[in-house]
Amino acid sequence: MKRCERWFCLPITPLHLVLACLAGCSSELTVPEEAKLGCNSGADCPSGWACNEKVGRCVKTENIDSTAPALVGEVSVSPPTLKKGAKATVSFSVSEELAKPPVVTVNAGTERLLTLDESASSSTNHIFSYAAAGDEPQNVESAITIVLTDKSGNESGKLSGKSVKFDFIKHRNMTASTGP
Repeated sequence: MKRCERWFCLPITPLHLVLACLAGCSSELTVPEEAKLGCNSGADCPSGWACNEKVGRCVKTENIDSTAPALVGEVSVSPPTLKKGAKATVSFSVSEELAKPPVVTVNAGTERLLTLDESASSSTNHIFSYAAAGDEPQNVESAITIVLTDKSGNESGKLSGKSVKFDFIKHRNMTASTGP
């Protein structure tokens, strides 16, 4: 004969299971600060959080960032004038970590993308390069623009990144000669 210990022999019904679950559950859910909750609207976020629709993520209401990232210090363009096939390096620092790499373009008749040097860049310091193709407009300042997007989805708009000039004319050394 099996010996029963107090409540172990009571029959367990579905009602008992529901009551056991309710006793261990709470309607208050604590969301960790580092949680990344996706959303389409504020209704998708827990209490005390708001939906940042730019990035599709819930953020704590006291941590809402509405300030666009900015350039810090001077933008460096070296060299400032390029021959065909020569490469310019554009380097700059930003005010905060970004959600994605900056978009850097040169207006050389059409907007052309510069290439990010990932190995030389860091979270707030960026280095890009551009190789002159030879079809850019010559001897005019071609504007370089930089667009930054932070982790809250705030976009800087087009920031001035100085300019570069293209010179593809072969310069010859001319020497004066005296006649016969």
